[in-house]
Amino acid sequence: MWNKLKDERLATRPRSSFSFFLQDRYKSGDLAGMKIGDAGKLIGGEWKALGANEKQVSRRHIMRTDGPKFNISGQAYVRRAEEDMARYEQEVKAVYNRDIRHAAAKAA
Repeated sequence: MWNKLKDERLATRPRSSFSFFLQDRYKSGDLAGMKIGDAGKLIGGEWKALGANEKQVSRRHIMRTDGPKFNISGQAYVRRAEEDMARYEQEVKAVYNRDIRHAAAKAA
């Protein structure tokens, strides 16, 4: 089977707000020593427990069920995902010379 050639000039897909949350949680160091599956279940539960407003807040303290508070620092996850989508749109326009069609535009 042939492997695809990697081309650094190609646009990289946008990240979701959950992927930013996941990255921040792993960087916090609270999950050191945990199995990946257990850490994933814990992080998924924390994400589901966050309300829509909490996913928008730029700095937030969340109480873990099994440990101390941790600080989610940086930008809001939803806003970071929106900024990454804007970056992706610019890359697609520059590389492929076309616009991205959004789900809202498809529904109309």
